[in-house]
Amino acid sequence: MTRLTDHEAFQALQAHIAKPSEEPWSAASPAIDRLRQAWRLGADRSQLELAVLLRQVLVREASQRQSGSARLLMPSGSPLDGFDLGRVGLEASPLSGGQLLSARAWRPDWTADDTDDGLEAYASSEAWKRTDFGSVAEGDPFLGQVGHSAYQSVGQRAAVRAALTTPPGASLTVSLATGEGKSLIFQLAARLGFSDGIRGLVVVVTPTVALAIDHENAAIEKGFSGPIAYRGGDDTSNAQLIQLIRNGRQTLCVASPEAICGPLRACLGEVADRGDLSALVIDEAHLVDAWGTGFRTEFQSLSGVRRDWIARAPSHRAMRTLLLSATLTPPSLQTLEALFSGPGPFEVLSALRLRSELDYRVVPPTPASLRDDRVVEALRHAPRPAILYVTRVADAEAWRVRLKAEGFSNIAMVHGGTAATAREQVLKRWRAGDLDLVVGTSAFGVGIDYQHVRTVLHACIPETLDRYYQEVGRAGRDGRAALALMLPALGDESVAQKLSDVIVISVKRGLQRWTSMFDRRLGLDAPDTYLLPLDVAPSQEADDIDMQGERNSDWNARVLALMARAGLVELLGPPVWDGNRVGPHERVRILDFEHSREETWRDRVEPVRLSLHRAGAGDLQRMKDFVRQQDCPSPALLNLYDCGPEAQACARCAKCRPQPNARAPSQPRLEPLNPWPTSSLLSETLSGLLDHNRRAVVWYDPLAADRGFRRRLRGCFEALHDCGVQSFGLVATSATIDDAVTTVGVDRVLFVSRVDRHTRRRLPRGPEVLILGSGETLDRTILEPRALGLERVIFMPRDTLDPDRPGVYLSATYAGRQYDFNTFYSRLTV
Repeated sequence: MTRLTDHEAFQALQAHIAKPSEEPWSAASPAIDRLRQAWRLGADRSQLELAVLLRQVLVREASQRQSGSARLLMPSGSPLDGFDLGRVGLEASPLSGGQLLSARAWRPDWTADDTDDGLEAYASSEAWKRTDFGSVAEGDPFLGQVGHSAYQSVGQRAAVRAALTTPPGASLTVSLATGEGKSLIFQLAARLGFSDGIRGLVVVVTPTVALAIDHENAAIEKGFSGPIAYRGGDDTSNAQLIQLIRNGRQTLCVASPEAICGPLRACLGEVADRGDLSALVIDEAHLVDAWGTGFRTEFQSLSGVRRDWIARAPSHRAMRTLLLSATLTPPSLQTLEALFSGPGPFEVLSALRLRSELDYRVVPPTPASLRDDRVVEALRHAPRPAILYVTRVADAEAWRVRLKAEGFSNIAMVHGGTAATAREQVLKRWRAGDLDLVVGTSAFGVGIDYQHVRTVLHACIPETLDRYYQEVGRAGRDGRAALALMLPALGDESVAQKLSDVIVISVKRGLQRWTSMFDRRLGLDAPDTYLLPLDVAPSQEADDIDMQGERNSDWNARVLALMARAGLVELLGPPVWDGNRVGPHERVRILDFEHSREETWRDRVEPVRLSLHRAGAGDLQRMKDFVRQQDCPSPALLNLYDCGPEAQACARCAKCRPQPNARAPSQPRLEPLNPWPTSSLLSETLSGLLDHNRRAVVWYDPLAADRGFRRRLRGCFEALHDCGVQSFGLVATSATIDDAVTTVGVDRVLFVSRVDRHTRRRLPRGPEVLILGSGETLDRTILEPRALGLERVIFMPRDTLDPDRPGVYLSATYAGRQYDFNTFYSRLTV
């Protein structure tokens, strides 16, 4: 299929509109391609929707032209005949056989900072805005295993390297910007294993079935065999997946926390017993705090399941834990550390970068009826695809009815009450690009990763800045400009206030629920460990005795989560699911034997409870400040996610639209340091070849390129890797050396940096091989003594000169351990 760009695509669209053709072509512009397909399908879009898509294309085309204007000939007899084009800001000039259409700039009188080209023109332009952090980074050789040659960013490279070097039993939290490819982390862990050579099953926890299926499809495209995702209700696929796991033939499994704590628990425990469960990955890890505290408590029960699996495995094969998110606040991180730290260390790698694609616009609150009219006006002009966010289910339902009446037919709705099958169908159509507009509450969030969203419109005030940033972050994931427009009503702030008042159970009520559960405990084999029922009533009082059901169990689970945060108990997860269990249960280990005293709860639990409440209040205040001040959101977001200036990436806001010079300069993107060393112990063979300063110099002939030398070179690098070296720095080396390193690293965890000066290399800490090319001036620091765990083997051309003695070869003056290449190769591979 021919893929057309820029004006060529616009001309092809003009021809297609004049006379629809079956000739296969597509446009690089998402807007042109969407209209091309909609025009072909015709009946799937109303006249209003076709006109909105046409307006978007004209505004985009005008932005590409020096004249700043664009026209399109609409022939008579088109699907838009009889439609009032002025409703969407289109102008028509009569011509023989049709009309010549152009788009008026949309400058509504309710915006205080209009631009000459119109409110939505920036987003409609599809201008590339990710240049400050979207450039690729040099790849490691093993990326070819999943079809890549480079990393999307230095942040992604740091995240992958840190994940693959995580030691057994340890936990790593990775904060990586949206769109930078967190899924590559667990794909590589499943395909390659870890830097210590351990390979096994990687279990990925996702919040939705739709996201699990997305991960499955992406993995299958990269050569993994299905089934991979556990789907509720698909007994055949699930049985096959469980059998593959039990047989040790599965390397990747994606499932919800409910499935992992329930029907998958037994077979995954068997894998853990064998030491073949290599990693537990929690995708969208911020939901452990956001959802696990209030509902879907299995997110926090995962911490107990994890501890169980780690305890059952041989220590050198203990499961790693990888926690991935794009939006981690300090309270969320504290929750993750409280639940998922131990027995190994807990480390954090932050590679977060603020979004640079968004045009932030906030309109002061107005009466609801006026706001609603403005929302409709916006949806007649804003580029597609678009999401209209509201807070309440009733509002979503009302907006769906009104927009249908306005003439928007190609829309869908998702809220907390939407049935699972209906939600999956909407997500499927959304990700396929078949929907132009979705009305949703915050329930339309996780798992809707469609790249080309151009508009996110809020007809509400979100209760937290974190929720707002996550929701506007659905737009512009393709790196192009996008619109984030907020149109609140006067009563929206009070709605946000009610939602932000985090309902954290009181000390008195929490202790009452704990006592009720603990009185019905069953002792288990391990010391101080009990099985507690979650479906018991809080007390035997008249108002409580009949309290039953899922909501009651959730409240009891919240109490246990609160106690775990306070350090009174350790959650060990539900018992192994055998299909015959009656009622929900949780296993706990007592950590504080004063757990039933009210004084203990006041001293230990109350501070945690208050911190949760304060966090909710602080989040709302940030949101209020943003709405009232309409200032640049970057400082507030950097503060919210506890980021340094390196995460700064200026977008577009009320402050910089009228004054472009007010934009904060983007900080250079620095690659975060790996918290783990690549290796803790070299083999005796390699250690014996190093001098007392833990280095060795190997002289080689830079002109040698015969087959025998290439074979020995690859063998030498293979042996160095097998002896514990995983970092290779190549400084202006030849193709022969580059090919040898690439060949060795294609199917093993081997990190490579190719640079023109050794000071520019960026490799994880640990033993390393440094290879210098011919003609390089030696930097004396290369030869400095090394510490334990930072050993270095340096390959240098035989004719390398001593930098302190002109005309004298370094091999004649170097006092440390040195070898001819063939001698070193023989001793290393003996």
